[in-house]
Amino acid sequence: MDKYIDTTYKPNEPIGPSGFSGWLIIPLLVMIFSPILNIADLSGLFDFMYGMNGMNQILPQSFIESLETSLTLSKMMLFPYTIFTLFVAKLFFTKDYRLPRMYQYLIIANVCIVIVETVSYFIYFRPEWEQLLTDINFSTDYFFKTIDSQVFKNLLQVLISGIIWYAYFNKSIRVKNTFVRNQELGIDL
Repeated sequence: MDKYIDTTYKPNEPIGPSGFSGWLIIPLLVMIFSPILNIADLSGLFDFMYGMNGMNQILPQSFIESLETSLTLSKMMLFPYTIFTLFVAKLFFTKDYRLPRMYQYLIIANVCIVIVETVSYFIYFRPEWEQLLTDINFSTDYFFKTIDSQVFKNLLQVLISGIIWYAYFNKSIRVKNTFVRNQELGIDL
């Protein structure tokens, strides 16, 4: 054995990786930027993207109402999700032992929101777009094929990433050493 390598067991030090590095950096960035973007969206910072700016005279009222319904539904879901994200961020940065389970709940909530928004698109938004574009003799085949595929790609992306991160927070040694181990040792950070 090399005399410079310390091989003694230290009960207060984790065996394996720990701390905010490795793949845990990605959820760290999510915990920093997600609440900021959600609060900006709730405060109306991104509403200019959906603004009608004089289009109310041109577009049918039913189309405008479907757009407003979709946006209202989105914001109604985003508010409690943002509050929960802030709670999970607090657990994350204080290295609370409850974080792995709460982050998994956050992933499930995100998947549920995307599912509801996908269904909302097909129930409220798409029929109105289809009617509007048909009324002006616009060919909707390629248009909706493209938009529908983007909606399903978004749903699939959220589902796959949700499964991966759910498993990561369930099985990762780094997650256990960073969060759960503190509670097992009785360490209060």
